[in-house]
Amino acid sequence: MVGPYDLSGSLGVTGQVSHPRVQQAIARVLRSCQAANVPAGIFCADAQAARRALAQGFTLIGWD
Repeated sequence: MVGPYDLSGSLGVTGQVSHPRVQQAIARVLRSCQAANVPAGIFCADAQAARRALAQGFTLIGWD
């Protein structure tokens, strides 16, 4: 389960969830989950982000 805001902080770009480093890390998690045949989850802040995550292949969506 990816928390983009927490991840952005860990990568030194706090709050910048669209930063290339954050997006690359999210994509890596998704690929790893898909390769291992396990559900890939992500937290989304709004419906638009949830739709994007579903289109990317995430199967568990947390939405606030």
